[in-house]
Amino acid sequence: MVKRPGAKFAVFVLAGFAAIGTTAHAACNGPAELVAKLKAHPTTDNAILLGSWYASHKQFDCAVATFRAAIKSDPKSGQLHYLAGLAFVDGNHTADALPELQAAVQLDPRSSSRT
Repeated sequence: MVKRPGAKFAVFVLAGFAAIGTTAHAACNGPAELVAKLKAHPTTDNAILLGSWYASHKQFDCAVATFRAAIKSDPKSGQLHYLAGLAFVDGNHTADALPELQAAVQLDPRSSSRT
């Protein structure tokens, strides 16, 4: 039996969406080499390299933007969805993380074991 979230959870989720809307996005300043590589060859692997760099330097909004841009070209990549979900969690946007993590599990149940 699936347990449905209560009203408190719904308020938490709505508050999370409101907070995301008011978050200022800083300019994404990744290493020129990785940025140029992704622009020249916009592959999933290059997006993972740059997005992971952003995440490791606590630029979670930039990581999410990089992973989501790559998802537009490779929507069936469980790994991209998983990494976007992790970046959302690390950036304290847990409500946005859930759909990404669910997509990762549906597309590739093993995606979470790759990082």
